[in-house]
Amino acid sequence: MPPPPGSRFGAEQRSFAVDTMLLQQALAILAQFEDEAAQLLQLFRRIQG
Repeated sequence: MPPPPGSRFGAEQRSFAVDTMLLQQALAILAQFEDEAAQLLQLFRRIQG
C-alpha cells in the first residue's frame, strides 16, 4: 500500500531540519576554535614582542 501523499515530503523536511541543526552546531564549534586560535595568536605575538 503506498504511503499517503505528502508523507515523504514531511520526512525530507525533518531530515533537512536535522541537517540544519547539525550544521549550526558544527559552525558554533568552528567559531569557538576560531576564537581560541585568535587568542593563542595574540598571546604568541605578545611573547615574541
